[in-house]
Amino acid sequence: MEGPIARFRSRILWKLGYPQDRGVNQAILAALSDCRADVLWCDRPVDIKPATLNAAKQVCPSMKIVAYSVDDMSQSHNQSAFYLRSIPLYDLHVTTKSYNVGELAELGAKRVLFVNNAFSPQVHFPMRLSPEEKLRYGGPVGFVGTYERERAEMLVTLAKEHIPVRVWGGAWPRRLRSATPYLRIEGNDLMGDSYRWALNSFDINLGFLRKINRDLQTTRSVEIPACGGFMLAERTLDKQSQNCVIDGA
Repeated sequence: MEGPIARFRSRILWKLGYPQDRGVNQAILAALSDCRADVLWCDRPVDIKPATLNAAKQVCPSMKIVAYSVDDMSQSHNQSAFYLRSIPLYDLHVTTKSYNVGELAELGAKRVLFVNNAFSPQVHFPMRLSPEEKLRYGGPVGFVGTYERERAEMLVTLAKEHIPVRVWGGAWPRRLRSATPYLRIEGNDLMGDSYRWALNSFDINLGFLRKINRDLQTTRSVEIPACGGFMLAERTLDKQSQNCVIDGA
């Protein structure tokens, strides 16, 4: 586990646009030295260096390099100096943000594909839970996700109307825990089985969008229905049924 000095250094490097290399670049080249891959799939590749992608192409000239992200990669908080310099090196950028298609092309992307968010049937599915089991993660109204000011304001408003609200997720300010007795901030992230359990345990799942990412849809937009949960979400204009491709070449 990193100490406070290491964590502070990591945050500074991120702010400067140079995320700490935790071995991913070396791991990519090591893996390619033992095989001949058809595709190098890079998930939100803010820490992958341009030199790594160039070296990978030299090892496997016919290999396609793909960048995929569910985040808004046109926003500075999701970018890095490595990523910005690497944009033209990817054969394809795949995004779940429809507005990123043209924006990534303007940043130098060769080809951009918009796809809708998806769920895994092996991970997201309905569960039969007893009332006692539902009490472990659920409640009348719930939200699973990170803190944003607008989200907090809406949740506090609901709770002050005596509507019990339970929240799972990181970065929620401690002060909110005493805002009203009807607002329960758990402060823990839910992953895998516990995430599915929570979605199945709430009577109403709130489907907030992340405004800092200009979200029109998120992974929870499909994961909550896949689990059979009742979802209350704001309406957007995103067309869920249409994919869009832009070729920069």
